[in-house]
Order: sequence, then C-alpha cells, then structure tokens
Amino acid sequence: MEYNHNVEKGLEMRKIWVFSLVFLCGCAATKNVIYTKNPNCTGIKELKVFQVFKGGALATTTSADSIVVFLPESDEYKLYDGAKIRRKDNECIVYDGTYKYITSGEDNGVIKYLVSGKGKSQIEYTTKQREKTVPIAKFEKRWIDMD
Repeated sequence: MEYNHNVEKGLEMRKIWVFSLVFLCGCAATKNVIYTKNPNCTGIKELKVFQVFKGGALATTTSADSIVVFLPESDEYKLYDGAKIRRKDNECIVYDGTYKYITSGEDNGVIKYLVSGKGKSQIEYTTKQREKTVPIAKFEKRWIDMD
C-alpha cells in the first residue's frame, strides 16, 4: 500500500483553516473598549494626614497650594498622624462632596467676652470654634471606560 502525501497535506490545510476560523471568531467576539482620562482627576499626587478620627482623617495636599481635605477610611491605606498617602500610577485623586467639621480652637482663637449678672461682671475666656467645610478626597481610576 502506497502512502498518500495528498491526504496528509489535506489534513494540514484543514487544521490551518480551523485554527484561522477560531482565531477570527475570537477576535470578532472581543469588545473594543475606548478609555478616556477621568475628567474629575485633580493634579494631587500625595496627601499628608495631620488628624485622624473615627471614619477618616484630615489631610493636606503636599503641593504648593496645600489644600485641607477629608480622607475617608479605607482598606487601601492606613491612616495615622503624619502618614503620607500617595496615589498609585493608575489612580487619581478626585473631590467627591464636602465634609463639615468644627475646629477645636487654637491659641490664636481665644475670645474674651464680658459676662455680667447680679451686680458683678467678669471676663471669661473661651476658644474660638468655627465650622469648616473641606472637600472629600477619594481615589479613582485615572482612565475610565467610555461605554
């Protein structure tokens, strides 16, 4: 019995066609995704925590303008006084709402006021407390899917 080389070539050609068909179907099934830069990104690269409390921390940006922000608790980073929280390369810092807090008063915030009653007057001192509103800083993806 003679060996037929044409049969072997036919099997090879069939394998090539099947492979090509599977490859083309796989390419057609993939989704073309268009990404764009997240429009909410700020130029902030790093935050420095200066006060930690339940639920988050107050931090300042390490840039020249030094903005105070609220940083919510997260499993992604540890919050402690003096911590420097740096964004990852594929992330950016965005502002997402505002956070209100009351300052505890500082040495330069002392107020003198006169209390009078029952024929006596006395001067009392208190620290000046003010309500402040700061942006909430969150980490988001730098590039977002357009779909």
